[in-house]
Amino acid sequence: MKSRTFAHLFLFAVLAVVSIPAAAQTTILQGTVTDIQGGLIPTAIVTVTNQDTSAARQTVSDNSGAYVFQQMQPGSYKIQVQRAGFTTYASEVRLQINTPLTLNIELQLGQVSDTVNVTAEATTVNTQNSTIGNPFLEVQVRQLPLQTRNVVELLSLQPGVAPTGEVVGARKDQNNITLDGVDVNDNQNAGVTTTSSQGFNAALPVPLDSVQEFRTTVAGQGADQGRSSGGQVSLVTKGGSNQFHGSAYEYMRNTATAANNWFSNRAGIPRQALVRNQYGASLGGRFIRDRAFFFLNWEDRKDRSATAVTRTVPSESFKQGIVKVLLTNGQTVALSPADIKALDPLHIGESSYMFDYLKQFPAGNDLASVSDRGLNFNILRFNALQKIDNRAYVAKMDFNLDRNGKHTLMLRGTLNNGAQDLSSALAQFPGQAAASTQVDTSRGLAARYTAVISPTMVNVFGFGYTRIGTTATGNQIVLPGFFVDKPISTTRPSVRLAPTTNFVDDMTWTHGLHTIQAGMNFRIVENDRLSFNNLPTYSFSRNTLLGLGNDITNAVTSYIASTYGGGTLSSGTNVTNAFGAAFGLLNSYSATYNFGRDGVAIPFGQPVERDFADK
Repeated sequence: MKSRTFAHLFLFAVLAVVSIPAAAQTTILQGTVTDIQGGLIPTAIVTVTNQDTSAARQTVSDNSGAYVFQQMQPGSYKIQVQRAGFTTYASEVRLQINTPLTLNIELQLGQVSDTVNVTAEATTVNTQNSTIGNPFLEVQVRQLPLQTRNVVELLSLQPGVAPTGEVVGARKDQNNITLDGVDVNDNQNAGVTTTSSQGFNAALPVPLDSVQEFRTTVAGQGADQGRSSGGQVSLVTKGGSNQFHGSAYEYMRNTATAANNWFSNRAGIPRQALVRNQYGASLGGRFIRDRAFFFLNWEDRKDRSATAVTRTVPSESFKQGIVKVLLTNGQTVALSPADIKALDPLHIGESSYMFDYLKQFPAGNDLASVSDRGLNFNILRFNALQKIDNRAYVAKMDFNLDRNGKHTLMLRGTLNNGAQDLSSALAQFPGQAAASTQVDTSRGLAARYTAVISPTMVNVFGFGYTRIGTTATGNQIVLPGFFVDKPISTTRPSVRLAPTTNFVDDMTWTHGLHTIQAGMNFRIVENDRLSFNNLPTYSFSRNTLLGLGNDITNAVTSYIASTYGGGTLSSGTNVTNAFGAAFGLLNSYSATYNFGRDGVAIPFGQPVERDFADK
């Protein structure tokens, strides 16, 4: 086992040599310095300064006039180029995440003390690698419409991406999401959960106002994005600056802007409520000018909405012990409790337990939707309340550890405090509360240390810890199933803790026209679950009623022929469903037997604990 772990570490550490931006979500600025006649200018001093934090980096153009800055953090920069005998060149550019930028610089003859400000015409076409995708700036992120302000959903705007998250043919659970260079995936299901079937979800909340920019890569990803075959989503959290900036916001949706669904309209059910409020605030600024900066964001989402649900209930006549049978000639025959007792091979008749059981159900209201068209069953359609109370906190700090900007440190923390009714376990019937509420206390930390070892060598080390923590409520009641929904939901409680520890390191060395990049991306993924579904289930299957399954339909056909002078059943299935429920028969049993490490079966009702780990 140890040798296998060492082999894995070795493979992670010795990545392929590539010339692409680091997985720490940085980018490249490069170009050539020439005079106005196109002559190459060596030994020109090129300085780039971050406009928000004043962190500066410097390099010198080589003999071919080329310069390059590797592992640059996204943001707005001032560029200054100086060379004896030429005027000073000054410009501004915007570097985007994982998007190499080429800026060719032309110097004019003159004194260094003279400065020429140039509106840069930078080439944003990626000529450095084969990645295909688009970056989104803060303005685009903020202004593009997002129904629930889930930033990752912007992946769906890319060519080759299906509305549910499949990217260029890859499964939606193969998407990879990184925040500030570290893993924020749910490594069990990649965001495809009981509350969302789309592949656009991160393990941590990412409030829209906390995002500086992000890039989606849909194809051509290199070794540093090789976790999975789907879309690669790289997000960068906003940082502070020397200037204070902030925001306060609220977004609201309500029932007035929503429409009812067709089936509820037909059944006379009012449109479901839609009451959604998302509000929050952000603040960024400095602790110490040019050295230490902060950014804070808080966001709440509160929903008091409703979802249209359907439940199968017994018809009013069936509650009284009457079974209705439809013949092929359109005639409906009502069989009384006495008739049913005569048809029962044991001559017991309907179960007294079933009489009491079926009387618990409310009346249905949608005969057109039930499979037997209202003979013995009905559909109850109603609007079930679905509450969501989510709260997210994001805090980020940036430090210039030295005045020359050669050493920088970033720290980011995210805390989730959310609770929502599971859409798969809403109220079983009107007046009931949701059967299960999921509480999410996931949290994450990220750190990034950037060291400019020399103008041609840069190292970026990142650390991430993302801990998914969810608890879902429920019960351990066991009820039989008889072609009607159970009067009480039997959703089971569960607990899950899934921490992911991520170590990332990227070293980039530029030598002439050659760039060598190597690094590692090491993840320790754990998934600990406590499940309370260690319980059996009991139900009636219409495939068998007495012996071969057709016994009751043959008996009913013979009884109708002798009583009503003949007739053919329009559906044998409807007959066996009704008689099975009336007799209270159970002929189907299902259970999963779980065994402990000692080989002993875990008793029903006792929770089952499962611990998984991967490296």
